[in-house]
Amino acid sequence: MPIGLWAARVTHAQPVATYVRPDIASTRGREMVRILADAVRRMRSRSDRDARSWRWQWYTHFVSGSTTKASELSRIFGTAWSAQRAFANEVWNTCQSHAGQNPNHFLPWHRIYVHHFEHIVREVSGRPDFALPYWNYTSLDPAKRGVVPREFRLPNDSLLSSLHRADRTGLANAGLPIHRDQPGDPMDVRTAMSRQSYVTVGSVNGFCREVDAGIHGRIHVLVGTRMNMGQISYAAQDPLFWVHHANIDRLWASWNENGRINPTSGSWRDRRFVFADRLGMRVTARLRDVFDARALGYAYDRYVGVDGRERAASTSLAAETGSTLSNLAARGDATSRVPEHVASARPLELAGGGTRAGLRMKEGYPLTGLDPGGQRASHLVVKNLHARALSGRTGRSNSSSSPVAGPPVTRGL
Repeated sequence: MPIGLWAARVTHAQPVATYVRPDIASTRGREMVRILADAVRRMRSRSDRDARSWRWQWYTHFVSGSTTKASELSRIFGTAWSAQRAFANEVWNTCQSHAGQNPNHFLPWHRIYVHHFEHIVREVSGRPDFALPYWNYTSLDPAKRGVVPREFRLPNDSLLSSLHRADRTGLANAGLPIHRDQPGDPMDVRTAMSRQSYVTVGSVNGFCREVDAGIHGRIHVLVGTRMNMGQISYAAQDPLFWVHHANIDRLWASWNENGRINPTSGSWRDRRFVFADRLGMRVTARLRDVFDARALGYAYDRYVGVDGRERAASTSLAAETGSTLSNLAARGDATSRVPEHVASARPLELAGGGTRAGLRMKEGYPLTGLDPGGQRASHLVVKNLHARALSGRTGRSNSSSSPVAGPPVTRGL
């Protein structure tokens, strides 16, 4: 299992989030879902030619399975060219990744999609304080785990009925755990959260693919029929889609909070997609520009640890699940966002027992005195980790600057 080690001095500040997306079951979440219900009603009343209409937002994901994109473009815009028709042609049917596209697109594409939808809801509802709530189906609370929120199950409510869909599964609309009749626990996300790499390495799914093919797909199938969430061409017509994908995005943000690092290379990161912004205007977004949720102006009230348990956003996940680059960075110098490489080690192979690696420090950076004042964080990074076979075991990294011992730098590697 060859690996390389390097240490960095982190000197960038963590972006400050403006909005906090809440659990839909919280007091704040219940307030936000009522705003969402009103916005859904308003969006459905808009012309399909309007990029802020419900159908346009649905079709951004994929056009209805009862027709084709070409047919819908002609029905809505006519056969003659127009700027709005060309805009729709660029945007519709761009969901990633399901038909041979790069699987690494899945998380950032949906982050952009949900981000713009959230802004549209603020504009349409007239509530600039709106933050999209997430459906916390991965909660360890049995009353919430796999249970569709009550607000989405009220067909006769004067406001919340806009969130109801009759074409969900019986368990979903009955308020019962959607996984009740399934073997094992389909709501378990520990395998995904424990992934070290975002991208797939060999035959081992990366985090993105594990989430996409795992908890993400399971929720779609267990909630919807083939005329609703269970089919890609119908999924985004259900308002539940949006709070589902808010939770998927939360899992990605949690994975980063747990110390996992997003890809820093790969041409796929530069792929651009077209969306409609809060005013219904054409905007483009590059995938790698949305890797940091906080830089987009939002965070979550709670994050999911590697063990599947939740911590409040004010609680450091790094303390229990590994040193987090973003959390350490919050103690750094806001004038720079560039980690400083101060030491490295030769590749080594891990076997049955413990393995020791010595760091070669750059001149002027003694290991025992990287920052005595505590204003900068020293972060040990283990990279290029490969396994010839899955051992089913975890490793633990402890660092010391012998003969002066120090606390562990990282845990649960």
